[in-house]
Amino acid sequence: YKVMFSDTNEVLVAACSGIVTSITPDAAGGNFIAVKFRSNSIYSFLYGGVTNVRVQVADSLGGGSILGKVAGSGIAYFQLIKNNNEVLCPQAYGSPGFNTAIDGAISKNNAFNPSDSVLTPCMVQSLPE
Repeated sequence: YKVMFSDTNEVLVAACSGIVTSITPDAAGGNFIAVKFRSNSIYSFLYGGVTNVRVQVADSLGGGSILGKVAGSGIAYFQLIKNNNEVLCPQAYGSPGFNTAIDGAISKNNAFNPSDSVLTPCMVQSLPE
């Protein structure tokens, strides 16, 4: 899903533990960071709109580890991916605390950007090229 922040000093943190598998520039001047849940897992998280990246490929992360800051556009992306090609609703897999955090990010987005409100984190879109 996509969230817009008015303060681009916001940090993006890892949703759970994992291993950084790639860091790729995006078209908006930020980066996509892919984090695999475990080295042999079929699940990974894709974070987008990250600048001032504080992680490197192959880093092992704990949940809550800082990935970087929200890009100057103020837009951050988060996707749960299965088998490198299927985008899933993160809420269906999250713990109560994880889902509360997602709901908080959506509320913050909607307060800062009412013209582009997000109703659910389950807006499944295509993977970035």
